[in-house]
Amino acid sequence: MQSATPDESAKNFVAYFSHPGNMCEIANQINENAGVDLFEIVLEDPYPSNYSEVVEQVLKELGEDTVPG
Repeated sequence: MQSATPDESAKNFVAYFSHPGNMCEIANQINENAGVDLFEIVLEDPYPSNYSEVVEQVLKELGEDTVPG
């Protein structure tokens, strides 16, 4: 396997998914320290706001080997 050499002209960014917002805060801290662009991954059908319902939906997705939509 060949190691990749950073391309000086390449633009770096952080892609993140945040529910209920924790990763957004971390992504913003990375942005402040590294000056990278941020890209938020947003679901077409958002998770419910109720924690128990989110857990139920995620377990269902894991059991069906699906990804959030």
